[in-house]
Amino acid sequence: MGNGFNRAMICVPIRQKSSKEAIKMMVSSQRVADISEIWFDEILDFSEKKMNEIIKKKKTEVIYKWQGNKKNLKIVLQKNIEYIDLDIKPQKSIIEEIKKISPSTKIIMSFH
Repeated sequence: MGNGFNRAMICVPIRQKSSKEAIKMMVSSQRVADISEIWFDEILDFSEKKMNEIIKKKKTEVIYKWQGNKKNLKIVLQKNIEYIDLDIKPQKSIIEEIKKISPSTKIIMSFH
């Protein structure tokens, strides 16, 4: 019995302080990665405009590593990001909000 995976996947974490650097790293990583994990809450100049720039350059799936910024949560989810990574025990209201804003976004529960 298999685990459901046909092949290994490569994920590149993107932890940059500026949207320009995050976009540059995402574009570069898309050449080798199957998926990018973007830490949007660490991008100091993040905004809806910057999110639109990221979406224009996005060619692979994205994981949003959420760190608690509710304003960013709404901006990112409105773009139907494929995955969101939450710490192991999120508040039930956060999960409900994610499902309301972007029902297709898959939730990952992780322990860092």
